[in-house]
Amino acid sequence: MGGQVGIKDHLDIPDNVQLAAQAGVMGQLEPNQVYVGTPSVPFRQGMIEIASVQRLPKLLKQVKKLQRQLDELTAEMAADEDDSSSQQDAA
Repeated sequence: MGGQVGIKDHLDIPDNVQLAAQAGVMGQLEPNQVYVGTPSVPFRQGMIEIASVQRLPKLLKQVKKLQRQLDELTAEMAADEDDSSSQQDAA
């Protein structure tokens, strides 16, 4: 059991469970597993979550860029529609 692990009241920790530092155990755990995070999750899932969080700033930049492109295209389409409707009105 790593340092600063928190365990909710009245829980039994099964045999051969490893808890990484600062793991927060909120419910029953499966035996023979390594757990990380708060709330605690199996090691592999925890590593995937950590990697995902580290990618968030890059993903946010990509979403903002795509939103700007979408806004520009929407404005262009609206301008094209206005031009075509005014040409039809003139005819």
